[in-house]
Amino acid sequence: MPLSVTSSDLERLAKLSAVLGTIAAALAVTARWDALSTAPFSVIGPAISAALAAPTLVILIVRKIEWKYPWLSKLLGRRMAHGLWWGELDSDYVKNAGDASLPPIPIAFVIRQTYLTLSIKSYTSALPGESILETLHAHPVTGDANLRYAYQMTRRANAENKATLGYGDLVLGGEDRELTGHYWTNSPSSGRIRLMLLTRDCNDIRSFEDALRNKKRLELKSDSI
Repeated sequence: MPLSVTSSDLERLAKLSAVLGTIAAALAVTARWDALSTAPFSVIGPAISAALAAPTLVILIVRKIEWKYPWLSKLLGRRMAHGLWWGELDSDYVKNAGDASLPPIPIAFVIRQTYLTLSIKSYTSALPGESILETLHAHPVTGDANLRYAYQMTRRANAENKATLGYGDLVLGGEDRELTGHYWTNSPSSGRIRLMLLTRDCNDIRSFEDALRNKKRLELKSDSI
C-alpha cells in the first residue's frame, strides 16, 4: 500500500525516531558504563547499533498498527479516520433539467489507516468505490483536518464495465467522529456527504450488506444498554 502522509507527518516521525534512538544509545552506554574507559569501542559499537535500530523499529510499528487508539493519535499528532462510517450522499445529479433531485442515498465508508498509510472504500447498495489517492492533512495552527481523496467506481451490472472517477474533500470533526464535505465526479455530478463513525473495528467489512449488518447490530447493542 502506498504511503499517505504529509511532510508534517514525516517530520514528527523523524523527531520521534531521533528521540528514541538517543534514548536507546544512552541506555546501551549506561548498561556498560564501567567498560567505557577501558574498552570504549565495545561500548560505542552497541550504542550506535541501538540508535540505528530504534528508528527502524518505530517505522515498522507505525506502518502496521491500526490507527484507532486516541492516546497514540495524540502522542504522534496524527488524526484518526480509521473505522466504519455510515451516512448519506446527497447528489446534485438530474437526468433532465427541471427534474427533481435524487433522494439521499445511504452510504458506508470503510477507512483503513495506519500512521503511514490510508485507504478508503465506499459502498452504496448499487455501487462500490475505492480510493486511488488519499491524504489526511491537519492544519498546524488551527488543527482543522481535511480528508481528500480521488476514487474510482466501476459499474458492472447489466454487462456494463463503466468506470467513474471522482474527488472528495471532507472535514474531519466531532472529535474525529464526523466527516462532512463534498464530492465531484466526471459523469459529471457532484454533491454532499455526511458520515458518522460507527466503530473503529472494520476488518470484516467487504460490502454494503456487511456495513448495514454491523450498523443494525451496533444499534441493537446500544438500545439494550
